[in-house]
Amino acid sequence: MKIESKTRKAVLGFIAFSIAIAAIAVYFFYFVQQRKEDLTKKNFNILAQISENVVAKINTYDQNIENVSSLLGQIEKIPQGIVLFGSEVKSDSELLVLFNWLKSQGAINKNLKPVLLDEDHSYKPGVHIEENSIAKVIAIESYPEMLIQQDLKSFLAPLLWQEDFDEYLILDGNSKLVYQNGELGIFEINLDSILIEEGGNYSLKASSQKDIQLAGTDYKLFAYPFRVSNTQKFVLIGLR
Repeated sequence: MKIESKTRKAVLGFIAFSIAIAAIAVYFFYFVQQRKEDLTKKNFNILAQISENVVAKINTYDQNIENVSSLLGQIEKIPQGIVLFGSEVKSDSELLVLFNWLKSQGAINKNLKPVLLDEDHSYKPGVHIEENSIAKVIAIESYPEMLIQQDLKSFLAPLLWQEDFDEYLILDGNSKLVYQNGELGIFEINLDSILIEEGGNYSLKASSQKDIQLAGTDYKLFAYPFRVSNTQKFVLIGLR
């Protein structure tokens, strides 16, 4: 009788233990996994929204530079002693004085910086995103051809939500780092390992989310591709 009672207790204990293990397994293999999937989806949604905002702001920048071009073309006279203008502008310093005067009048964005271009420059029409800067070439009648630049930090800062990722990076289609908002330093991330190209469009694959180590710290990397134009493709990366 005592043996049966002990056996019964042992069986009940084993059943209870098995149920507990099953419950833990269900929790880890379903709820935890589901939460990971939900967080992953949220992170990609955040990057998708930021990418859309970046492209929209780049289009606005394009229009703003066109407005600057129109404004320069309309200048007929400026206060005596301020600066030369039109074809009389022969150097970056003279052009900068002109822009500073326009900024003091509240006519243009204070973050814009002009640079005169040589006749044999290689810039093409449209907006260009380069390392740490966004720029566009403008050609105005009676002015030398010039490049109007703005640093990417001031341009992108309002769009990058710090509460969502520890750091943001933007790579061009050649895996070149063109922007980062933190202090991790320049490093290489091979886009071939996180993206594939289908029909001329970058597409995400499973490895677009991966664990990496940078500057001795473990991060989860989330990558999201976007286009500025048919020829300018980028990848927005969030680290957390």
